Amino acid sequence: MSDRIKVISAYNGRCGIDNTDLKISRRWPAIGSVVTFTREQIEELQFDPAFMNMVREGLLYIEDMDVKKEIGVEPEDAVKPTIILLDEKSLKRFWKDMPLAQFKVESKTLTNE
Repeated sequence: MSDRIKVISAYNGRCGIDNTDLKISRRWPAIGSVVTFTREQIEELQFDPAFMNMVREGLLYIEDMDVKKEIGVEPEDAVKPTIILLDEKSLKRFWKDMPLAQFKVESKTLTNE
């Protein structure tokens, strides 16, 4: 397990966290921006409701599956992630290029996030 944890913004805009108690402040300027945290910071931020809400809702994406299991974002027995990070190409395919019938079938496999 790596000590540096990557957290990627899946939000189409700027977002950030400010936890004055933990002295942690981070900014993601755009979708796809990557910010790294230490394992200890992620363990402390699991008790920050704002950060955890952004992770659970899919606004922020943690790559490391083990970390997601440790902080309770993924079930312990999960093999595949429940939140899937879609890139711009995949989103364009879903919203513009995909026929409606195929969209209905494939969108059922995705979570709300």
